[in-house]
Amino acid sequence: MDPNMSDLDQIIVDALKSEPLRAVPTGLHRRIEERVRVAAFASQERRGFQTRLWASAALFAMVGFTLVLVPALAFFQGWNVRALPGAMGYFDYLTVFFLQSWGQIAVAVASGAGVLAFAAVVWMVAPMLRRGALRQH
Repeated sequence: MDPNMSDLDQIIVDALKSEPLRAVPTGLHRRIEERVRVAAFASQERRGFQTRLWASAALFAMVGFTLVLVPALAFFQGWNVRALPGAMGYFDYLTVFFLQSWGQIAVAVASGAGVLAFAAVVWMVAPMLRRGALRQH
């Protein structure tokens, strides 16, 4: 360390010894807590964004696999409806069943939509609840 710097440090310490201590400004503690909370929230949101990004990429990959690769493999291996014995009769049975029981199907679709809506609400509300829990601490 430079000897001149240590002399400068000593001069500053001696000059400040004669100064009276001043009171902390009102609201300083609150402002510091708010800044720390904002920094923690930004870090949490960054991690949450990365998690949601990877989850979305995985979901997209699974949907792409299901919608593209599985039918392509089935087609290239020669799988088709006509190769399965009794498949067309089963499709006829399903068509008649769905047409006759449309009320039950509507309930099933509505309940599925309700489950998806509930999952979407939980997906959006859970981060808000976590933020509220962080504010209380």
